[in-house]
Amino acid sequence: MITTLSILILIFIGLNAFFAGSETALTSLNKIKLRHLVESKNNKAIVLNNFLKDESHFLGTTLVGTNISIVISSVLATHLFTVLGMGKNAALVSTIVMTTLILIFGEIIPKAIFRQSSNAISLVMITPLRFFYKILYPIIFIVSSITKIILKPVKAKSAGLTKPFISRDDIEEMLIASKKKEFISGPDEKTLIRRIFKMGVTTVGKIMTPLAGATLVRAEDTTDDLKKIASSSGFSRFPAYEGTVNNIIGIINVYDILFSGGEDASLKNYIKQSFFISEKERVDRVLHELRKRKKIMAIVIDSEGKSIGLITIEDLLEELVGEIGG
Repeated sequence: MITTLSILILIFIGLNAFFAGSETALTSLNKIKLRHLVESKNNKAIVLNNFLKDESHFLGTTLVGTNISIVISSVLATHLFTVLGMGKNAALVSTIVMTTLILIFGEIIPKAIFRQSSNAISLVMITPLRFFYKILYPIIFIVSSITKIILKPVKAKSAGLTKPFISRDDIEEMLIASKKKEFISGPDEKTLIRRIFKMGVTTVGKIMTPLAGATLVRAEDTTDDLKKIASSSGFSRFPAYEGTVNNIIGIINVYDILFSGGEDASLKNYIKQSFFISEKERVDRVLHELRKRKKIMAIVIDSEGKSIGLITIEDLLEELVGEIGG
């Protein structure tokens, strides 16, 4: 009796380890690698991919399996300690011993092991998981149905709040895989993708043109002054400042003056509101904002709100393409 109970307890602790570890492996596997295996016609990968399409399959199987294993092993342990003469203390001793054993051998150790090689282990575990899914299906169906009913109002409120996310590691993985399969063959294509990737971490302050090196105009200048500056510089848009160069008040487009006939000698009537951005803003966000606002140029400001530089669509695109093709 004691030997039988002990063996059964170990079996159910082992099942708990299997279900807990499998859950960790399935939730942490690299789906990019899995997709490549599916494309390579790997049978186990195809089965695993289909199994993962419905969360109720793997989550229901692992969670129901884990809880059943814990309950049965705990009941068996209580019975074992009763047989061993613990009497009224059997339940207490069982709780202490089983909590320790399940926590260490049924949760921590298997989860740590399964996480390290999640993809390889998932491919091995998919067969027994599907077996247990079929056995536990009635319970899984009931639990999943109740869960869906409870969560339905929550999902309705949160609809549209989530968005697809792809990590830095996933992008690197795709680049490596694409290189191997020659989907991306030329150095220019690979460089372009990496530059796009870099735009998400580069700040405007690193690529802006400082005001000291920019062509500016004074708000009190005349239209004739601007025409001369435009002719000598070759630019069509100029930041206009009042007082000091750190006080940019707007942007002037020389074409606005030419198309209006330039009858008004004062530049102030041609100054348009600037789009100001922080020097700490990311390049990709600024490019998006400029396109959204249909702006060509933005004035860069520091933490104190002082104008320190300017950035143009051209600068941002050069940061993206660099010397590609050049």
